[in-house]
Formats: sequence, C-alpha cells, structure tokens
Amino acid sequence: MNNPALWRALQGGLIAFWLLAIVAPILKLNLPWLDTLAILIFVAHVLEVPLAMSRLRHSGVSTARITIRTLVYGFTWWLPVQKGVIKG
Repeated sequence: MNNPALWRALQGGLIAFWLLAIVAPILKLNLPWLDTLAILIFVAHVLEVPLAMSRLRHSGVSTARITIRTLVYGFTWWLPVQKGVIKG
C-alpha cells in the first residue's frame, strides 16, 4: 500500500468511471446500472469529506483541495496523502 503507482492507478480508474458516467448518456449507451453506481460513489465520497478534513487538517493542504479531490477520488486520494505516499 506504499506504492504511489497503485494509488495513481486507482485514481485513474475513477477518472475513467466519471468520464464514462458523463459520456454514456450523450452517446445513448444503455447502461442502467451506471447512474445508480455513480450516485452511490458520489454519496460515499461526500460522506468521506469530513473524515478527509480531520485526517489532513494539519497537512498544509487547503480545504478546497481536500474537498474537491475527495469528491473525485475518495479515499484513493486522501489516504495515501495522509500516509505520505503521495503529495497532497
């Protein structure tokens, strides 16, 4: 879990997921599960924000950066930042 490449790969997977969630309706792809999964992941990330704030409060990372990155990446961003595996 101390491998920055692992965390970056997980973050890349989330970026690919969010792009698919945005593009699928535009391309009229029939993926009925995608909306539900996107909502569940986003709600989970919203619920993670207070935890990320408490864990990174004294790290020098701005509140805005913590909020935005947690909403996009969830624990795949704030956990390795907390552990010092990647920079905030």
